Amino acid sequence: MFHANAWGLPTQPSWPGRRCDARPDLSPQNIVTLLESEKVTITAGVPTIWMGMVPFLDGHDLSHLHTIICGGSAVPKALSEAWRAKIGCRSPRRGA
Repeated sequence: MFHANAWGLPTQPSWPGRRCDARPDLSPQNIVTLLESEKVTITAGVPTIWMGMVPFLDGHDLSHLHTIICGGSAVPKALSEAWRAKIGCRSPRRGA
């Protein structure tokens, strides 16, 4: 998923049973709180967003989160390992 392909993501919540939640405050701490309070199951962003959220993951229940899409650049190994250590993510699918 790179920039051009990600343009389709905003239309996906219109599919039956889907919902999109976007807020003006995109600070890492607020995004973690939003993921937890809205029980988000699928989310997407760039590595910079996910790196900024790592320090705020402790104490949040993100067990409902089953897919984290990362685009714009390759996912650093340290980033995926940090998320896995904090919330127990499974290994990412490579080349899918």
